[in-house]
Amino acid sequence: SSGINAEYGGGVGVNCSHSDLFYCDHQLNGTAFCVVPANHSCYDSMCVGQGDFDDIIIDCDQSVNRCVRNETGYPTCLNEARGNGSDCYGEAHLDYFCTNDDTTGPSIVHRKCF
Repeated sequence: SSGINAEYGGGVGVNCSHSDLFYCDHQLNGTAFCVVPANHSCYDSMCVGQGDFDDIIIDCDQSVNRCVRNETGYPTCLNEARGNGSDCYGEAHLDYFCTNDDTTGPSIVHRKCF
């Protein structure tokens, strides 16, 4: 539901009623919406900056955190929802296994992956 938050002087918003991890975002016109990140088989382990900060790499277990970059590209690891990862078919440790790039942290899945 949406309404005015008089206590904090806020405007119209949205309540997320998902039973899964979620975070709030907004459209270009300022309208709020809920985001439920996809589940993955394997998750990235680091967060890499962009632009002038593409040499900044921080630890970020994205199975429980998500990597965000501010307007200048500086990376931050937020513990509010899942982040990036890769998907595989089958059963973990039987049909595939996960590793991460030691330098930049993207998840790497081996065998039967797409």
